[in-house]
Amino acid sequence: MTNPIRVEEASVFDGKNGTATVKSGDKVELLTTELRVKTSIDEEFFAQKSVDFLRGFLGPGPYTISWIGRWPCGRDMLYIKKEDGEPGCHASDFMSV
Repeated sequence: MTNPIRVEEASVFDGKNGTATVKSGDKVELLTTELRVKTSIDEEFFAQKSVDFLRGFLGPGPYTISWIGRWPCGRDMLYIKKEDGEPGCHASDFMSV
């Protein structure tokens, strides 16, 4: 299995129809359901379930980025600082604070 490579920065939604660049140590918040891109009825249905799951998994935000990894597929993951570890979450699930 291939591991992600560390990268210095990643792009996340800026909350205003654009993107923002984030780095390790920056704070981010989960995208709200109305800001998530939904291209199907399934995504519309599961958007709130996804937010609820991530909030339950990560706790309340905002979240501090511990490090950023890029997988071979090109997907960026934000590794979030928590007391019990550094879970990785898709960068596309977050927006800058």
